[in-house]
Order: sequence, then structure tokens, then C-alpha cells
Amino acid sequence: MAVDVHLISDNLAARISSFGAELVGLAHRNHGEILWPGDALWWERSSPILFPVVGRCAGDRIRVGTASYPMPLHGFAHSMEFAVVERGPDRCLLRLRDTPATRRHYPFAFELDLAYRLGSESLSVESTVRNPGGSVLPVSFGFHPGFRWPLAPDIAKETHVLVFDADDRLHVSRARDGLIQPGSSPVELRDRVLPLSERLFDQGAMVLTSPRSRNIRFAAPGAPFAIDVGFRDLSSLGLWMKPGAGFLCIEPWAGHADPAGFDGDIFDKPGIVAIAPGAQASFSMTIATRSGERAAAGQ
Repeated sequence: MAVDVHLISDNLAARISSFGAELVGLAHRNHGEILWPGDALWWERSSPILFPVVGRCAGDRIRVGTASYPMPLHGFAHSMEFAVVERGPDRCLLRLRDTPATRRHYPFAFELDLAYRLGSESLSVESTVRNPGGSVLPVSFGFHPGFRWPLAPDIAKETHVLVFDADDRLHVSRARDGLIQPGSSPVELRDRVLPLSERLFDQGAMVLTSPRSRNIRFAAPGAPFAIDVGFRDLSSLGLWMKPGAGFLCIEPWAGHADPAGFDGDIFDKPGIVAIAPGAQASFSMTIATRSGERAAAGQ
């Protein structure tokens, strides 16, 4: 049975479910809940973990050598029970190991840890994937946090922006039926700012391959706070919402959905991370709040 782990700091309170090791609540003392709470009408999740694949696999299967295995959208970790290994007032560690159930989808030994740590104005999440087996472990991994959009009820959605810390141009790919379509479209940024509107997502999620930025700010003029999403060792970024819904997902990924027409081995998937026997790989994300003048000034 799933349990909730509650973390608290001076200004933030977080709630992590053992089901999927998912962050299901993140509330600020002054600004209230900043995370999308989940709504079956639009999107029932809040911040699922994507493992061992990101996005959709062609035919909803992976191929390993001559064998193929069914693979759900975004993998299976988001729908499995994690063990709560450690917990304290401001931190916790959850773990998933391979089982006969996971091997029906993914014939590899693995150990996946999610470590959450809450600071005064930020939440850090570090994922560590270990390879206890005797062969190379092919892995993709992603974070999928959804934030309330608008940031405050009296702020218009179309005034919101994303501020990239290092990009003047984005190369945007799109997915159809969950698979990445050929080619990309350049999007020029003015002062590294992407104005947001629901129309940006009429064609589905925006997939940014190899952005230079390591921090994305979600902000709006007049909003009482902004949200910074920082990430490390994650080479791609997904941006997604459903037109009409009140959320925006900012998703750092290592890997992405299969390209349309892909029919290769899992080791040939774009963005795959190959972990040697006995080795490990880590991926990290930080969600931080910036209040008042600091948010407006982009500091």
C-alpha cells in the first residue's frame, strides 16, 4: 500500500508518494501549492518519474537483441511501489529494484534511487541508477514536474514566460502519436525569453534537443513569485501542457521518445545512457522559488 512521506522546511512543505516515488505536493508558506495537483479530466499525475525509457517506444515495445518486450509510455517506474529506505524531517530516499514483474518489460538488473531534500526555498531531487548485473545497462531517465499555470489566480496565462539561462535559439521537435517526427523548427528568443501561450502546444509537446541552458525560469510580470527549474546530466527538455488545462510541465530528460520509423535495438535509441556493470549514473533536478523583486528582475 502506498504511503506519503512529508518533508518540511522554513518555507516549503513537500509530499512524496511511495507509489512511483512521485512528488505529489509542493507548497510555499506564502504562495500556497505550486505543483499541479492532478486531475483525471486533464492529467491525473503531478510529477511522475520516467524510467527506463522517456516517452513512447515504437510499437510500445523495446528490442533487446532478437527479443522484444512490451514497454509502457514513459516506462514502468511511475506505476510501481518504491521502498522508503530513509526518511527525516527534510529528506527521504526511495528505492526500486528489478523484480520478475519489471523483467517482463525490461530484462535487466537495476537499482533506482530517488533522493529528495528540502531547503528553505528549494527542493532538490537526485536520481541514481546502479547496475548490479553482469552486462551493460541501457537507461533513459526523465523528470516530469507539472506546475500551476497561471502562477497566481489574478495573473493572465498569456503574460507568463520561460527564461533560459544560456539559449538564444531553441530547436524544437514535435511528436505525433508519441513518436518524434523528422526535422526541427528554430525558435528565436529575445533576451533568452520564450513568451508562453496555449497555442504553442496546439501540435503537442515541444521537445528541445541539447539545449545549452541548465536553468529555466517560469515567471510572469506582477506574479508574487517565480519558479526556477535547474537540472544536471540531462541533455533534453520537454515542455508540455494540454490547451485549456491549468498546468505547464518543464521536463528535463536523458533521452526522449523514439523517432518515427525507429526499429533498432534499445542500445541504439537516441540519448540512451549505457551503464557498465558495477557502475552508476546520476541525474538531478532542483525546483526553487524566487519571490518579489528577485523574481521580477530574473535574479
